[in-house]
Amino acid sequence: MNILILFEMKFKQDMKILTGILDYYGFKKVTETLYITDLSAIELEEFKGKVKEKNIKKGSILIIPLCKGCYNKIETIGKEILNENKEYMIL
Repeated sequence: MNILILFEMKFKQDMKILTGILDYYGFKKVTETLYITDLSAIELEEFKGKVKEKNIKKGSILIIPLCKGCYNKIETIGKEILNENKEYMIL
């Protein structure tokens, strides 16, 4: 399942912790606070557990699962961002 992660952190240390977890799970950086990857249901639950374990209180993390239909409808306009043979563009 393709997963988008969008977050806002008040403290840089929390952001550093979160981006470390994102890197560990193979998320690709799209923008400073937007990441994408493909995870199994088990990996997604593990990811959420690790994030909750870090007890980040001064921030918000939005986890957006994308079904294959929605994933295949992603369009690019302008500068392309390549991610596993799929191009992305942030408008």
